[in-house]
Amino acid sequence: VLHWYDKRFPEQHRGTSELAPALELFALIDRYSKAVVQASETAADVALIFKTDAVDDAGAYSIQPPQSGESPFCQIPWARGMTITAPEGWDAKQVNAEQPSASYSMLVNEVLAQIGSALGVPKLLMKNSAENYNYSSARVDLQQFQIKTRLDRRSLVSTVLNPLFRAWLEEYS
Repeated sequence: VLHWYDKRFPEQHRGTSELAPALELFALIDRYSKAVVQASETAADVALIFKTDAVDDAGAYSIQPPQSGESPFCQIPWARGMTITAPEGWDAKQVNAEQPSASYSMLVNEVLAQIGSALGVPKLLMKNSAENYNYSSARVDLQQFQIKTRLDRRSLVSTVLNPLFRAWLEEYS
């Protein structure tokens, strides 16, 4: 087993993945994306709340009285394209599922920038988009990344690939 890591101390024998600080950020994007999709689906579904100002129990249960042992809250079967009428004194209001679409892209962009920072990858490559970049700023970001990549490759060749090839050559001959 050959370990390839950024050695920072003279007696260091193990390293930590560059992805370690970013793992929670990937989970954050995943959770937030699922929440946005769920909010969109809820907004697209017909979800109603029936509300009444009736003060007596008989008027309050005029839609569907609860059976013994049931909660006074009930579900009404609903089919797509179905129209309803509410009993007298009742109002049907659609659930307002807020859609955080504007803040979604801002959050994802910032989290991707943090992940890229941990990995040494510019936002340009993390987003796979040159949006909000001009030529010179994109070139500077990419040059720094290319230099880091060249250094990492040299380190990989000298630390892992050359010793591995030598060990294979000894076994082969």
